[in-house]
Amino acid sequence: MRLLVLVGLLLAALLPAPASAAPEDPPVESVLPADGAVLPVNADGIEVRYTCPEPYRSAGESPFITFGDRKDYGVDFATRPDLGSDGRLLQSNVVALSGSDQVQDNDIPAGQCRGFMADPSNRPQVTPGTYYWQAWRSCLACPGVNETSAVRSFRLTAAGSGARLAVKPPAQAYRGYAFVASVTTKGIDTGADVALQLKRSGA
Repeated sequence: MRLLVLVGLLLAALLPAPASAAPEDPPVESVLPADGAVLPVNADGIEVRYTCPEPYRSAGESPFITFGDRKDYGVDFATRPDLGSDGRLLQSNVVALSGSDQVQDNDIPAGQCRGFMADPSNRPQVTPGTYYWQAWRSCLACPGVNETSAVRSFRLTAAGSGARLAVKPPAQAYRGYAFVASVTTKGIDTGADVALQLKRSGA
């Protein structure tokens, strides 16, 4: 009898727990902004949102499963959409990294996380241009040790950001000859591209 009880307890310990018998984990997906969105530059950072379901299977089979949670998510931001061998945006093009969002804020739906494109050195968040972003989560059993969302893009513009630009052309210029126009700005970083257009028909 004691032997039967011992065998029964051993079998019960080896049986998968209810959490391990959950259906296939939902993937990490991009939520906001929409692909190709046009956004104003923002010195505080450019916000993106993605799904971050937890817990999820990172490796192993029942009953020996390694689970991941919110701390295992992140976002890459890059100037090109090229992918590396690990499925993430190519590191040589990455201009900012956003770590995990470990607290579920009550102003966004449950199961979503925030990331911000913000870097104090190269300051992409205030540099107009097109950027690409991709959410990811650690997956020890996956190729490249990551699961990734689709790559999305957004374009940053100084319009609507409170930025100001003023141009002072020379008093007289001659067609076919180079001249210098003084450009002053407020709220736009040094090094931004500026295009000038001649007035035509009063426009």
